[in-house]
Amino acid sequence: GEWLMKDKRIKKIILWTIVIAYTLWIFHNSAQTGKVSANLSQTLSYRIYDHLQFLHFMPFQLFHTLIRKFAHFSEYALLGILVSTISSHTIQERQQKLVIILWMILVPMIDEGIQYFTPGRSAELRDCIIDMCGYGFGFLITYLIKQRKTK
Repeated sequence: GEWLMKDKRIKKIILWTIVIAYTLWIFHNSAQTGKVSANLSQTLSYRIYDHLQFLHFMPFQLFHTLIRKFAHFSEYALLGILVSTISSHTIQERQQKLVIILWMILVPMIDEGIQYFTPGRSAELRDCIIDMCGYGFGFLITYLIKQRKTK
């Protein structure tokens, strides 16, 4: 019995370490200066834009903005998947909702707060909303998969 309890505790610690590490990685990305961040996303955007000729009806700047926003959305969708999956395996149902909602609200706010104090970056309410939508989308995917499994 004692080994099983210890095993469960270790599993919980490992799973939540993944969530925290990923959250810190998001914060790390936001702490990169505007120059570093723009160079990275512009290089990636140029590569994609060059290969997808059919997208050339739109100006590169718009494409670049869309890529940046999609990056925000998808990085948070993964966070939503991680938090909802891991919380459902490690904490009681009552606390799950609270943890999921707090993570959805606090992480994007802290993230934009970091950007506010980072040279060449700015805090955008729009990005906060995009992050929350991405997170919600990740949560929704997890929820729908879970519903399907229980049928």
